[in-house]
Amino acid sequence: MTPLTANVAAVIRSWLREQPGSPPDPLFPTRTGRHLSSDAVQQLVARHAATAAASCPSMQDKNVTPHTLRHTAAMALLHAGVDPVTIALWMGHESPRSTQPYIHADLKLKEKALARTSPPTTKTGRYRPPDKLLAFLEGLGLCRPLRTRERGRQGIPGDRRHNRGPGIRSIIWTSR
Repeated sequence: MTPLTANVAAVIRSWLREQPGSPPDPLFPTRTGRHLSSDAVQQLVARHAATAAASCPSMQDKNVTPHTLRHTAAMALLHAGVDPVTIALWMGHESPRSTQPYIHADLKLKEKALARTSPPTTKTGRYRPPDKLLAFLEGLGLCRPLRTRERGRQGIPGDRRHNRGPGIRSIIWTSR
């Protein structure tokens, strides 16, 4: 069993009015009235993702799977302020630790947490130093600008990802 949002419950009630059946029957049956296999669910998701991609070009390069939808649901719950332990239980995970990747993957949550530590008048977001400051630092000979290839990965060099670097300067510059 899983809790449903009011919108999903309304859609399912409408679906049940259209579909004959009794409580033990599958909610989404095959043509023969049996349960859908995981392969059948994958094919349905792929078909509908392809249909969506036809009218939404940004979806053309996305690999949408049933797990993608599950992950999206977990992230929506996280954004709504549901605590990770509840999400883990809702998703049927064995341990609340399994929701940690969602938290680590969510930049919005990190920015939100950072905003709570800033004075209300401070503009939130990533710091982007002005070109004048970057030129000054480069002129000192202490730092060199990142190569274009490194900038393409969110401005963070591979050896300085995941908070391993010496500080904020490593996000913008690498030492010589």
